[in-house]
Amino acid sequence: MPQDELFGASGANLSTVQKIKLLAEWAPLLPLLQAVALAQTNQGKALAGAEVLRWLAAKTSTTTDDAAVDHLKAMISTPEGGKVCDFIVALVGAIR
Repeated sequence: MPQDELFGASGANLSTVQKIKLLAEWAPLLPLLQAVALAQTNQGKALAGAEVLRWLAAKTSTTTDDAAVDHLKAMISTPEGGKVCDFIVALVGAIR
């Protein structure tokens, strides 16, 4: 695949200043992603992932995604939500 097709729409043609601005804009996402990687339990990873989704949802102009993330996090925070996280991970692991 030519490089332009692979990177053309992702910012490869931005100036250095534009790239720095883009990095600064999205840099707050890095510690949130690190929290996902460092979480010890499936539920912890899902809760950290919900924080990533919350940050991403805040970047949009709609409130529907914000509300959906809030509901998802509330569900995951329950003991039953933890069991659902474990079930999904086991299910995906079985597919591999």
